[in-house]
Amino acid sequence: MAPLDLFALAEPAAVAAVLGLTRPESYTDLKLADAIAGGVPARAAETIVRRIDPTGRRLTVYDVVAKATFHRRKQAKKPLSRDDSERLWHLARVYREALRQYRDETAAVAFLFRPHPLLEGRRPID
Repeated sequence: MAPLDLFALAEPAAVAAVLGLTRPESYTDLKLADAIAGGVPARAAETIVRRIDPTGRRLTVYDVVAKATFHRRKQAKKPLSRDDSERLWHLARVYREALRQYRDETAAVAFLFRPHPLLEGRRPID
């Protein structure tokens, strides 16, 4: 299966793809909202973190979801909580927007980890 072109997808589908949700091209705003409210699979945290920082040197799953929670949910094959799912959703939207602006994955990721003056010196990833 060929990788999806995040630039060609509508935002909800692109965000679903970044999160590694099944059949991301089928997601609409409402379907994505329902998925987030119901909790996304724990593997979504791994998927987005691996996509943003494959080496795990600057971002880990535990930066996004508490370690015990992540392992408990993953082992039980239960979805993450709504709060954890919303945190992943926000991260996916910021990442997708950086990709849209830069049109280059390396530049987009560099932007996410660089302090920004409009964010009062905070990094967009934060």
